[in-house]
Amino acid sequence: MFRRMGIKERRDRERDDLRTRILDAARELILEQGVEAVSMRKIAERIEYSPTAIYQHFADKEALLHAMCDRDFASLNERLRERTADVTDPVEGIVLAGAGYVRFALEYPCHFRVMFMTPEVQPKEMTEEERKKQGDPEQDGYAGFKQLIAVAMEAGRFRPELDDVEVNTQVLWAAVHGVASIHVAKKDCPWITLTPIEEFTRQAMTAALRGMLRDPQEVDRVFARVAEKGALL
Repeated sequence: MFRRMGIKERRDRERDDLRTRILDAARELILEQGVEAVSMRKIAERIEYSPTAIYQHFADKEALLHAMCDRDFASLNERLRERTADVTDPVEGIVLAGAGYVRFALEYPCHFRVMFMTPEVQPKEMTEEERKKQGDPEQDGYAGFKQLIAVAMEAGRFRPELDDVEVNTQVLWAAVHGVASIHVAKKDCPWITLTPIEEFTRQAMTAALRGMLRDPQEVDRVFARVAEKGALL
C-alpha cells in the first residue's frame, strides 16, 4: 500500500513538473516571438518532447494560455496579500496593493501581457469552484482590493457621494493598471523613462485618492507612513 502511494505521488510530481516546464517554455516563446507565433509544436521542440506529450496536458493552445493565466493570477493574488497582510489601515492597504500590482507587472511583464494584453486569451467558461474563487478576497486579487476599498468606505474615509464600491474599485484599479500597462507596452519609449516608475505610481494613486477621500490631505499622511516602512514599490 505504501509503495503504491509513493509511486502515485512521484507520478503526480513528475506530471506537475512537466506542466511547469511546458508553461515556462510557452512564456519564453511569447517573450521572444509574441503570442501569435507560438504553437504547441514550437513548445514541444523547446522542451524536447513530442507534441503528443503537450496535448496530454493541454487540449490546445487556448487551454494552455488559460492555465498560464490561472497560475499567474494566483501568483498576483499571493503577492498582493503578502503586501497587505499586516496592514490595519485600509487606505494604506489600498496604496500598498496598488503599488504591488505595478511591481508585479514590472517583474513579470510577460505574465502581465498574457493576463491583460493578449486578445487571443478570451474569457473561459468557469467551473463552480472557479466562480467561488473569483469573488473570494482570499483567492482573488481584485476581490481583495475591493474589500479594502469597502472597509475604507464603511469607515467614512471616502466622500459620501462616492457610494458605489464597484465603481470606486475600478477607478483606482484603472489608475494603477494604466501605469503598469504603459511601462509594459512601451518600456523603451524615451518619454516614459523621464519619470521614475515609483514617482509615476505615487502621483497616479495620489491624484485618484485625493478626489475620492473625504479628507484629501490624508493621502500625504498615508504615503508618508508607507515611505517610513520602505520603498513604495
